[in-house]
Amino acid sequence: RYDIIDACLSSSQNDDYYTLFLKAETLSHGFNSKIGRDLFQGFKRANNILKKAETKDSVSYELEPDSRFFETNAEKKLLLALEKTNEVIVTKLLKNDFRAAFNILTDLRIPIDNFFNTVKVNSDSTIIRRNRLCLLHKIRLVCNKVADFNLIEG
Repeated sequence: RYDIIDACLSSSQNDDYYTLFLKAETLSHGFNSKIGRDLFQGFKRANNILKKAETKDSVSYELEPDSRFFETNAEKKLLLALEKTNEVIVTKLLKNDFRAAFNILTDLRIPIDNFFNTVKVNSDSTIIRRNRLCLLHKIRLVCNKVADFNLIEG
């Protein structure tokens, strides 16, 4: 699909056609699976909430989330999963092991779903809200290491 190609071209390591092919093939296969589609839905939800808040507030929520302001275990578990996943993905991408990177990324599906099922992002507390939006940015950041998920339709 053209959106998968665009997502791969917009990400890093896009100067080798064979590498681009491998990445696009992995993403196509991954997003055709239920677990890949579920991950993408979680990403989309996080990204849409984040974009709306950034537009409304005229600010970018790129700071690291601060665990001191977490009120639920879902927030803590999501941050831990994101940090662990990020480390492993970076290693896999350096080896051009896109399939492993995508598979590891799909492990975020459950912590992302749990977060959205138990947490109200737009808290009445400004500090809590901002911290949660920074957590959503971290979802965007980690997912976009594999490819620019913002460009994928669906």
